[in-house]
Amino acid sequence: VRNPFSRLLSAYLSRMAAPADVESVEYEAVVEYLYGPKGKLEWIMGGRVRLNFTTFIRQLGENGNHPFRQHVLWQQQAKECALERLDIDFVGRLEQSEADSTAVLRKIGIPEETLPSADAINNPGTSAASRLSEFYTPELVEIVQKLYQGDFERFGYSLELPSDAPASPATRSASTGSTSIPKN
Repeated sequence: VRNPFSRLLSAYLSRMAAPADVESVEYEAVVEYLYGPKGKLEWIMGGRVRLNFTTFIRQLGENGNHPFRQHVLWQQQAKECALERLDIDFVGRLEQSEADSTAVLRKIGIPEETLPSADAINNPGTSAASRLSEFYTPELVEIVQKLYQGDFERFGYSLELPSDAPASPATRSASTGSTSIPKN
């Protein structure tokens, strides 16, 4: 699992911020998840303006629990993991993935060196945890707290916006772009 604040910023940075191509099928799909088919059409007719982080979070706040607006990148993790239906004895956190991975590997008897590093799999990441204060306002923090209350409680994350973590070496820059808010 991942802290909801970092998780949403990472989803935005990886799917919606520059260098994401607003002309791509992938970008269109994200817009459709957020706004539905009619909103997507209005966005296309309005010139395909890149959505900024504020618009992204506000739209999640308006429609984030709608069953057809769920996307694996922003669905509540408590629901996504189906914890109520599965017998799970360990939940790892991305924030401590190295230690958690090591613990799981030891428990099942697999040597640590079996897992490749992030560099080896060419995953530059978004460094979202080191950029939270750059994107979140008190309004956006409140929206995320309400929308992801279950994740904060279930996984023991603080409702407060974490201090920015040190940046990883693979920081990717991203622009917040401009805003267009299609109506449903």
